[in-house]
Amino acid sequence: MLTTNLVADGGFPIGINRMLPQRDTGLHRHDNVELVVVSAGSGRHRVQGGGWPVCRGDVFVIPPGMIHGYDRCRDLQLSNIGYDPIRLALPSARLSALPGFLALVSIEPRLRKEGAFTGHLHLDEPSLAAALDSIRELNDEIEQRQPGWQEAAQAILLRLLIRLARGFAAASSTESQRLLRLSQVEAHITAHLSHPLPLDEVARVAGMSRATLTRAVRALHGTSLRRRIEALRLERARELLAAGDLSITAIASRCGFADASYFARRFRRSGSIGPRSYRKAAESAQRTDFPQQGVTVLGSDGQ
Repeated sequence: MLTTNLVADGGFPIGINRMLPQRDTGLHRHDNVELVVVSAGSGRHRVQGGGWPVCRGDVFVIPPGMIHGYDRCRDLQLSNIGYDPIRLALPSARLSALPGFLALVSIEPRLRKEGAFTGHLHLDEPSLAAALDSIRELNDEIEQRQPGWQEAAQAILLRLLIRLARGFAAASSTESQRLLRLSQVEAHITAHLSHPLPLDEVARVAGMSRATLTRAVRALHGTSLRRRIEALRLERARELLAAGDLSITAIASRCGFADASYFARRFRRSGSIGPRSYRKAAESAQRTDFPQQGVTVLGSDGQ
């Protein structure tokens, strides 16, 4: 399977590819997150086992590893923004608290086939114009590389993601509202990681029975609600370890683990190394600056 990446290994963790026009392409995959904004025309976004029509104003996220392509393109124009959220150190906890963010970047892509693409974000004309302005601004920063371009590019991407998350939160379709409820569950969990989080309480936030929510979480993440909560605790712990400001004991408490020893055991089980080793590796990685020559900007024939 062909792999095409907008972000080069070791390079700046944002890349942009404006397909003007987008031609029919074979199935391929990316190792980075890809945000797609359709600016004109129509076509079909292909995935393994099917596909859905796309048109001007459609916005969707392609997670790393998702096999996809395009066909039936009729004057289709779109912008692909590839980014690595880990290397960018995006404020994931604060972003996840936005009602539409998780629905946009995580939940809708995972449940896309089940919902037949009916829950995706579609922008009205003023919102699309604002998004396209941001994309042009981002492209200019990456191409021109004026002093401070890396910081400016990260700020533009963050602003764009926030605007799109707000747009998703305002969507009114039945499927969008279902995705938003699941997003609110994850946001509630993320905001209360230091608390016990009884499953019945989480179900009340979702407005679902515990059984219904458990089925939805298993369909979304392939695991139980209880294990999903622990996965979010560990994800937050990794962020705090990388920040390097808190002790292991303080991080364990903030993430809802009973004590540092139990936290270390669960952390090691999830990734083979302990919290201290993870912190050392993160500190080492942060000392390496992004080389400017690492930016990948694919041309109009890219995928």
